[in-house]
Amino acid sequence: MTDLARARRNVTVLVLAQAVLGAQMSIIFIIGALAGQVLSPHPCLVTLPLSMIILGSALSARPLARFMQARGRQAGFLLAVLAGG
Repeated sequence: MTDLARARRNVTVLVLAQAVLGAQMSIIFIIGALAGQVLSPHPCLVTLPLSMIILGSALSARPLARFMQARGRQAGFLLAVLAGG
C-alpha cells in the first residue's frame, strides 16, 4: 500500500468515526434527558443523568490518556471495551 493510499484510507476511517461520534452524542443527550424526566421526582433533576455523563467523561479523560500513553493505544481500547461491556 502506498503512502497516498494509506493516507486516504486513514482520512476515510477518521471521517466515518467522527460521523458516528456526532450521531451518538445527540442520541446520548436526548436519551439522557428523557431518562431523567421519567426517573426524576423533581423537574430540577431532569438533566442530572446527562450531567453525570459529561462529568464522568471530563474526569476520566486525563487518567485514561496517561494510561494509553504508558501502555499503548491497543491496551486503552481494550480497557474501554471491558468497561463498556
